[in-house]
Amino acid sequence: MVESATYWLPQAAWLLWFEREALKVRQQHAQVGRFSRESVGQLYSKDLAAKTVVVSKATRLKAKCAQWARVRFDVNQAMREREQLFVEGWHCLGFWHTHPEPNPLPSSEDKAMSRAHARAALSMTNGMIFAIIGTQSFPSGLRVWYDNGIDLAAMEPVVTPPEVGSSDGQETASR
Repeated sequence: MVESATYWLPQAAWLLWFEREALKVRQQHAQVGRFSRESVGQLYSKDLAAKTVVVSKATRLKAKCAQWARVRFDVNQAMREREQLFVEGWHCLGFWHTHPEPNPLPSSEDKAMSRAHARAALSMTNGMIFAIIGTQSFPSGLRVWYDNGIDLAAMEPVVTPPEVGSSDGQETASR
């Protein structure tokens, strides 16, 4: 299993780092079987203001409807989970869900859901993370986007994270 994964958004002043615990969701819920159904959950961090935002927790929401290529969840349940975890110091970054394809891409329904939640959260944050877990191994099997309420931008996986704030993303951080 991959120990951690870092993603960056060109021109952004921050990185997104998935800790091992948050990556377990990929191992536990990837749709590898013929009869598997999509799963959905939320991503959490303790600090939204750091240069490297660490995804330390990934939860699973109970699906209202789950099929091979579609999942729906109860928004009220998601909000209750966010409120409960906020009391414990966790901040919701966005959503993850599975797709039954090797290199997942968001469907039009995925894009609409991401946009609606990003716009609803704009009074509290600048956008939301939207991750899709595919059937292939990391990195192509975990795709990540950032939705600011206007654009859904792909975040790139990196082995050695680019230096935050570098203009071309080719410089490497020293860690």
